[in-house]
Amino acid sequence: MKLTDLSIDNFGALSRLSLPEIGPGLNVFHGPNGSGKTTLLQFIRGVFAGFAEARRRQLIPPVGSGAAGGTIGVEWGSRRLAVIRHSRPDEYETLAINVRQGLADEGQSLRKHIEAFDDSRLSVLFTAGSFDANSVEALIALARQDGLDLTTTLGNERPLSTRLTHLHSNRAMILRDLCEPGRRAELQARCEAVAQEGLSIQKEADQRRAELLRARVDLDERLATLDREMESLHLEWQAVSTDLTECEDRLWSSTSQKVVDVVYVQESQSPTHNPRLPEVEELDLRIEHLRAALKDLAATRKQVSVEAADGAGSDVPDRMAFARRQREALRVMQMQLQVLTGTAQWLESAQRTGTCVCESLGERLTSVVDEMRRQVEFSCQELSRQQTAWQLEKSRTELANIDSCEQGLRQQLDWLRVRREEL
Repeated sequence: MKLTDLSIDNFGALSRLSLPEIGPGLNVFHGPNGSGKTTLLQFIRGVFAGFAEARRRQLIPPVGSGAAGGTIGVEWGSRRLAVIRHSRPDEYETLAINVRQGLADEGQSLRKHIEAFDDSRLSVLFTAGSFDANSVEALIALARQDGLDLTTTLGNERPLSTRLTHLHSNRAMILRDLCEPGRRAELQARCEAVAQEGLSIQKEADQRRAELLRARVDLDERLATLDREMESLHLEWQAVSTDLTECEDRLWSSTSQKVVDVVYVQESQSPTHNPRLPEVEELDLRIEHLRAALKDLAATRKQVSVEAADGAGSDVPDRMAFARRQREALRVMQMQLQVLTGTAQWLESAQRTGTCVCESLGERLTSVVDEMRRQVEFSCQELSRQQTAWQLEKSRTELANIDSCEQGLRQQLDWLRVRREEL
């Protein structure tokens, strides 16, 4: 019989605990004291042998609410069943067998096996491996009761005796060789020769080690000198690079001048051909292209900066306030249109009656036209201010993009210069 799964409703301090899969081999439960390891074993024992021991250990009634008990899934041959046991308040217990795979009457067969369990035998098996066991006498008695053979057969000790005899004979042979005339002197001479050879080798090794140490000291000093020279050259290169960058900025920011005299100097042909010359020429072309691009960016920045400076002094209206004022102006013009509509109706009725309303009509129209003119002028001013703000925001965005592009181009230019110097 193998345990396949486990589910605890309430038992001791454990509540609603489920182990859906229990491995077929060794299963290890670990945790600190009081985490429920022994309680879990008592639950397994109680499901198969009853909860009497659990009541003695005061695991029933449980800490949580509800009846104590749970379910253990078992694999019995080719059948799969579930053993369910619960404790009632009157200290009686209910045992049920649920057949998951197999015939229905196999549940009754498993129930008979469970009811036939010997609680004393289960108690011995349960406590034999725990700290409660004081001896293995109970296990020995149980093994004898089941007919298990506990005797041990002594093996043959002759191979050990043969090996010991062989070692003794080898020892006697060695001692006999040492006692031969001249053998000891020969071995001693060989030992002295080996010792002299070892001293010579050690002396040569010490001399070689001293030479390597001196060479290492010289190399360390040379490396330190080279590091200082490299640091000095690096500082000089940084200063020259800074000066060149400032010169390029001044040249690009100054007014362009026409070159009047152009002198072409033909370089003398080198007798030797450099295989890396085409790559250097390509790098020069790319460097000139990047310089031209940077110059174009400088001109574009100047133009955008001038455009942004034109609108720098103007205030930036709030978009919500701008929309609110535009709605107010539209509302005023709508009211004036209603006044014009009423005036047109009043003029039509006056024409039907033949009444002259020229003076009143002139005053009304003048007032309405003046008010609508003011609202139109106000809307035009607001739109102009908003257009200026939008243009200023656009210029700032373009300047940021130009700065980002220029930074990328400068990084590429620096890399090309380093690569050219390497070649």
